[in-house]
Amino acid sequence: MTGAEDAVRGTALELVRDLSLESEVVRSLRQGTIDRGIYEALLVQLHKIESALESIASSVPDALALAGRAAGDGEREDHPRGSELIAADLEALWSCPRAQVFVRLDAVEPSPAVVLLVGVFETILERYPWTVVAPMVLLDEVSAALRDPARELHARRPWPEVERTTSFLERAPERLRSLGGASLLEQVATERELDAVIMTARTVAHLIEALFEGFAHGSGRGVSRA
Repeated sequence: MTGAEDAVRGTALELVRDLSLESEVVRSLRQGTIDRGIYEALLVQLHKIESALESIASSVPDALALAGRAAGDGEREDHPRGSELIAADLEALWSCPRAQVFVRLDAVEPSPAVVLLVGVFETILERYPWTVVAPMVLLDEVSAALRDPARELHARRPWPEVERTTSFLERAPERLRSLGGASLLEQVATERELDAVIMTARTVAHLIEALFEGFAHGSGRGVSRA
C-alpha cells in the first residue's frame, strides 16, 4: 500500500473498532436486538448520506480535471445504488409505496452530523478532490462491518419483515472500487497532500462516530419538517 492508503485504511479500521466497542446502535445491530424505530431512523440518515455521496461521485471526474489530476480507473457498478437499496428497505418497513417513502424521507431534516458530513464532502470536492477516497474507504469499511449484523437480524427476527429490510446492510456499494480510489491515492505525492488525506479521513471518521452517538440522545434522528 502507499503511505496515503495505509493511513486511510488505518483510520478506517480504528473507526470500525471504536464503533464496535462504544456505539450502542452498532452493538444492538450486532446482537440482532436493535429497536425498530432506531433502525428506521438510522436508514433515513444513511439515505441522506448516500444521496449526497452519489451526487458528489458523479462530479469527481470534473473536479479532478480542474485540479489537474487524472481520474481514478473505476469499475462500473451493476447493482443498485445505496440510496435505492435504503428506499427499498424503508418501503418494507413502512409498508407504503415508494413515492410515499420519498415524501417521508423529505419530511425529516438531516441530523447535525449528516449536515456536517455533507459539508465536508462538498469542501473536499472543491478544494482537495483527490482526498475524496478517504470518506469512501471509511464508509466501505463500516458497511462491510455491518454485513454480519444483517445475518444476526435475520436469525433473531426483531420484526416480522426483517428479511426485506436489510438490503443496504448486505449489498452496500463498494465506493472505493467504483471510483478507482487506489489509483487516486497513488497520486498523493507531497507531505501537504498526504496531510490533507489524513485530515479528511480523521474528520469524516469523527463525524461518522457522532452520527451513531446521536441516536443515544435523539439528535441522530433528525427533525420532522411536518
